[in-house]
Formats: sequence, C-alpha cells, structure tokens
Amino acid sequence: YIYFTSGSTGEPKGAMCEHAGMINHLFAKVDDLEIGEGQVVAQTAPQCFDISLWQLISALLVGGRTLIVEQDVILDVQRFVEAIIEGRVNVVQVVPSYLEVVLSYLERDRRLLPDLRYVSVTGEAVKKELTQRWFGCQPWVGLVNAYGLTETSDDTNHEVMDGVPDSDRVPLG
Repeated sequence: YIYFTSGSTGEPKGAMCEHAGMINHLFAKVDDLEIGEGQVVAQTAPQCFDISLWQLISALLVGGRTLIVEQDVILDVQRFVEAIIEGRVNVVQVVPSYLEVVLSYLERDRRLLPDLRYVSVTGEAVKKELTQRWFGCQPWVGLVNAYGLTETSDDTNHEVMDGVPDSDRVPLG
C-alpha cells in the first residue's frame, strides 16, 4: 500500500493505493501517452501528491527516464519552459490553469516545444477555449484530459485528444 500525506501537516489523509491498482495505472499511462524506451517524463508534482508517482516511475518501467523539475522552476514559467526544452521532455502533466500560463508564454515568445508529444491536464475542468489555443500553438502535441481519485490509484479516465473536440465541452474519458 502507498499512503499519501497532506501537504501542510504531513499527517495521513486516509488515502492509499493498492499495488495492483497503481501498476495498472502506470501501464495505462505508458500506453495512452506512448511512453517508451528513451522517452522523458517530467516529474512536476510535489512528492506528497498521488500524481507524483506515475510521473516518477512510468518512464522507468519501459526504459525511459524521469526529469525531476524543482518547484521553484515551475513557479517561473520561463525557467519551466526552458527545463522542458533542455530536458527533451516528451510528456508533462500540469493543471489547466498552469497550462494557460505556459501557453500565454509560448504564444508571446513564439516558443516551440520540439520534443514534447503529450501534455496531460488534471485536477481542474478543461475549457474548450484552452484546447483551441493549445492546438493553435502546438498542433503536433496531444492533449490528454485526465481525471481520477487518489483512492482509485489516481487517474481513471484519459481523454486523448489530437485536435479540438467537436462537442461544446471537453470529454473526460
């Protein structure tokens, strides 16, 4: 079992993931995000959060590597984008509100993310406008709308998108 603690007190939250559920989740990430040998996954979540586990371990299961991005780097969007580029990151996960910050920086400075293949968003609802802006700026980078609960080994749904959804809302999985 893997127990998660709260970010502020360090006391158990009561959430745990069973080994089999976590392994299933890791291989779902590998499959849906096409993580393979030589691929780089950015570990962006604080290590007391459930999503840090797949970010840390998934690439290692299949011969890839993990780039640990420090929180002070994430707080500076320019440094974050540089870390993604210099680290040749192929897969990154952020919350939609932070993706908007990254996207504004990329649009303003006309930056490309040459090695990035997938951005997974989780933790907040994704607006269709964000998908339109994302695919307008980085059309070759897939966007994955992920959702799930810690108690069910993190994300249980992945909507893998290679373009703006036809519907008014962004599908959840």
